[in-house]
Amino acid sequence: FLICLFMVLVNGDVYTWGDRDTNGLGHADITGYVHLPKLNKTLSGKGVVQLSHARGNEAAVTGMDSF
Repeated sequence: FLICLFMVLVNGDVYTWGDRDTNGLGHADITGYVHLPKLNKTLSGKGVVQLSHARGNEAAVTGMDSF
């Protein structure tokens, strides 16, 4: 049973937390479970307006011309 959570703040920062064992969440420097929201440096500042996660796959929708 895996749980991955994402949060997008109004300033564009993206935070993720949950089960890192499946190489999700965008935190290459962490293994195991991330208990507190951690800034996702890859997605932050990219204008993310929506995030989706299903079965180990993530997708980010931006308000700009980048993915």
